[in-house]
Amino acid sequence: MGRARNSEGDCRKTLTAFIQATREIMSTEGIEHVSIRKIASLLYYNSATIYLYFKNVDELINLASVSFLEQYCRALAADMPLMEEPLAAYMHTWELFCKYAFTYPQVFYRLFFTKNKIPLEDTIDKYYELYPEQLADISGSIYDMLKGGSLKQRCDVIIAPLADAGLVSREHTDIINDMSICYFRKLLEERCARPDDDALGPELTEKFIRVLHLLLKLK
Repeated sequence: MGRARNSEGDCRKTLTAFIQATREIMSTEGIEHVSIRKIASLLYYNSATIYLYFKNVDELINLASVSFLEQYCRALAADMPLMEEPLAAYMHTWELFCKYAFTYPQVFYRLFFTKNKIPLEDTIDKYYELYPEQLADISGSIYDMLKGGSLKQRCDVIIAPLADAGLVSREHTDIINDMSICYFRKLLEERCARPDDDALGPELTEKFIRVLHLLLKLK
């Protein structure tokens, strides 16, 4: 017998095609211009077909937004040998995160600072079920961090090894996380307001890392 028409492989191929088309529109026209009609038209599908796979356009935009983390994941995987020490892992994880967040500011802002009906952790779980290979070379606390939902959850994961090693006080981890997230959000909003200033990204990354060093002195 031939392969079933709606096999798991066929379904995955269709899902990823819709996600890729959504990302393409986001990249060329901006998040605000994504619509079910445009996605369907790009792939020569009827708009109604998309609703067989996704709840609404927001779910598709969220999944496509997670796809912008792929470069970040690849960079982390490539640099895993440099992150054996807790402090090195913590600082480098944030440094890479800033690099890609300030490259795609609107996408990262939507992912981590916009309320959605679908919890971010559910979106991330669904995304990595479709793209497990993106986490294949990552392990330990970095893997756990990438599978986390909110930015607070991710920060909790990567700061825990610092507390375990006595590099920061456990009573200060929440303070460090809250302050670092607030400052990161401020810088990301600044980058969103100046989307055409490509030189701003590295400048903001440097500012954030300097502040992170100051926060770690709370020990």
